[in-house]
Amino acid sequence: FYLSRVRALKLNSRGDKNGDYEIPRDFDIRRWSRQEIWDYDVHAPTEATVRFRGSLARIARQLLPSAKVSTANDGARLARLEVRNLRGLVRQALAWGPEAELVSPEEGRAMAREILSGLGTSAERRTP
Repeated sequence: FYLSRVRALKLNSRGDKNGDYEIPRDFDIRRWSRQEIWDYDVHAPTEATVRFRGSLARIARQLLPSAKVSTANDGARLARLEVRNLRGLVRQALAWGPEAELVSPEEGRAMAREILSGLGTSAERRTP
């Protein structure tokens, strides 16, 4: 919800105090407020693995608190988690930089390549 996108405002003319929207009984604000972008219900749950190296390896559990984290032979940390918004996890892994790599699923790796190639293309267009 972006306030800047609001074009008009109309008051509730019914005059009741119930409002126009009823909050579902099972809604839990604590659970919702702690959601990460990869937790959003975009698609069916899928397993994903992120490899953290270097300085990110030490804080892997903080970066992905819901993941099962293990240590690889080379000292990297492998974080396995269930995601419902793979593109959200891909974008976050790219934002973490070269010390984070989405290992699986292959569909996510393809998304990362697509995003990165799009960046290269847009940078080429801006170069005089």
